[in-house]
Amino acid sequence: VNQTVSNSIAARWWYWARENLFNSWLNTILSIICIVIISNAVWGIFSWAILNGIWEAKDRRECFAILGKDEAGNPIHGACWAGVREWFNNIIYGRYVKDEQWRVNLGISILIVWMIPLWVPNLKRKFLIGFGAIGLYPFLASYLFLGGERSWFVSFMVSLAIITFCYNTVDWLGVKAFRVSLADSLRWKMVNRIFAEKQHTFAVMGLFAIIAVILAFLIQDWILVDVSWVRMGGFHLTLVISGFAMTVGLPCGIILALGRRSRLPIIKAFSVTFIEVFRSVPLITILFMATAM
Repeated sequence: VNQTVSNSIAARWWYWARENLFNSWLNTILSIICIVIISNAVWGIFSWAILNGIWEAKDRRECFAILGKDEAGNPIHGACWAGVREWFNNIIYGRYVKDEQWRVNLGISILIVWMIPLWVPNLKRKFLIGFGAIGLYPFLASYLFLGGERSWFVSFMVSLAIITFCYNTVDWLGVKAFRVSLADSLRWKMVNRIFAEKQHTFAVMGLFAIIAVILAFLIQDWILVDVSWVRMGGFHLTLVISGFAMTVGLPCGIILALGRRSRLPIIKAFSVTFIEVFRSVPLITILFMATAM
């Protein structure tokens, strides 16, 4: 049976290749050239990363010394994985305090779990989930990453983010496990007894606000160690910057695109000027020159 299945799979692959890669003499030549190029590239990467890779070394010079030279006297190229392993923590976290790196892990894990419902089918209010991630998560993440003293407003927003995160998690887990929104069931059972149907949304919003105030009062004494923003770096900082850029850039881009089609001359001129200037002079170039100078 296994041999029959493997033969049928091979036959399908051969039929696909014959119909798409070798269906004419020109496609056959191009396909062979591409196969040779890809094979050489894959073998080169495999040789550089695995066969010639150095896993034990004190520094980069020792990596070069271990690699040595070939018979023609040319230096042998290989990956220095010893340096990557030694500096892996700095690559991921930069100079972030080692004892506080759990906060970075927790913040990124919360974001991943927060965004999972957007890919869960048959789940309602995905727009609100995304809006909560954009409007509330930054307060929670910024406090986790930076810590220190916080105002009542920040405490309230952090509490609201925690409540929203728990609500969303219970909701999508219920839909995934039982095909029933547990959050909706609890919400309507609690609200239906007190408020009319038209007042459900305001009642739930008020309930969230009350719980957030209570939670903010309870966590007021929960203060994380202050970590200066200059210690942020590595892959963590890349995620923060890219997340902020996408979160702010998408709505700003939509607003500017709408402004470019506006009939008001001032709004249209501003939108067109802003779009063309930042398209011709990318912001990354400005940041690079500012750093270099």
